[in-house]
Amino acid sequence: MGKIIKEISTNETDKVRLLSDLENQLIDEKILGKQNSLKKDIEFREEKGNLEIYPKVLLPHIKQQYVKKSKIIIIKNHSSLIKWGDQMLKVVILVLVSNDISENEQKRIRIFMRDLADETYINKLIEEGAM
Repeated sequence: MGKIIKEISTNETDKVRLLSDLENQLIDEKILGKQNSLKKDIEFREEKGNLEIYPKVLLPHIKQQYVKKSKIIIIKNHSSLIKWGDQMLKVVILVLVSNDISENEQKRIRIFMRDLADETYINKLIEEGAM
């Protein structure tokens, strides 16, 4: 079983280009299927409610058939903030859940989500990366 948390550093500061680059990378790594609606699904989640879980930290989550491997993707631009619509972000945490997620993966995602409730943990995540 591989790691469920994947960190991605980007130089991109624009949401649309960042999501396009991310989608291509995740398809290449066989985390997403080629036929997917990732960008549309993230926008749909945003329309349903604010995804900001902490100042400058967004947490979109997707559970769709095109997700081939469950992953927590932590996206950061270390030199600049990411312009996401009308928000400026330090971190985007994208939770991707496959339809055939294992019990172990579910448990690891639940633990990570619980840890996000801890301000110290989330600040370390912003500054240093996943523990």
